[in-house]
Amino acid sequence: ANTEVGKLLSAEAEFDPEKAAAMKAKAESKSKPEKLPYAEPNAFGMKISKGKKGASKDYFMFAEAFEPYTVEGPEGDKLREEGMIDADPNGNGLCSLAEIDTFVLKRLLSKYPNTGKG
Repeated sequence: ANTEVGKLLSAEAEFDPEKAAAMKAKAESKSKPEKLPYAEPNAFGMKISKGKKGASKDYFMFAEAFEPYTVEGPEGDKLREEGMIDADPNGNGLCSLAEIDTFVLKRLLSKYPNTGKG
């Protein structure tokens, strides 16, 4: 291969530790992710930042609609059982993509009713 990495990996090339170290340092300097503002873990255990470099308002509204299903204990168990009944209207114990789509839409509309204002 004619790339620097390809040349390093080819059987014909001699290993140059200084060149390899320089290439590694260059690659590592490019791969460091930009730090986002600190975020507390949500009910799903994910740390998601708000604001310009974080998730959108729509994401947080979506997550808020489903966070009650993450509650541990009898209250959460009851919500999840009710959710499964809502998501599996034919009661076969399986949820098709169409059934999940309908469940999500109904849940979002119950949380955020369509007011016709936008």
